[in-house]
Amino acid sequence: MAFPLSQMVTIKLDAPKKLLYARIGKKRKKEQGGEWLFSADYPDKYKFVGKLYKKFKNLPADIEIDTTGVTPARVYRAALLRLEPHIFGFRQG
Repeated sequence: MAFPLSQMVTIKLDAPKKLLYARIGKKRKKEQGGEWLFSADYPDKYKFVGKLYKKFKNLPADIEIDTTGVTPARVYRAALLRLEPHIFGFRQG
């Protein structure tokens, strides 16, 4: 199901900066930078996190999920549960 653009829901997956660096370090070397989609100013994820972490923390979101110590499957399930009220609210309108 796709949401109408006027009814978008933003989800922010959050984690401490130290944990983000550790996750980047676990990636294969080619995934640590390479084809980085956000900006040519940040050629690798370490620089991206270092420069923009504080700005990201302050971005508003409809749903925020702390991913510290949580498996990707649990994050996915949490996102689905938190989206339910938004989905059913859109159907009623």
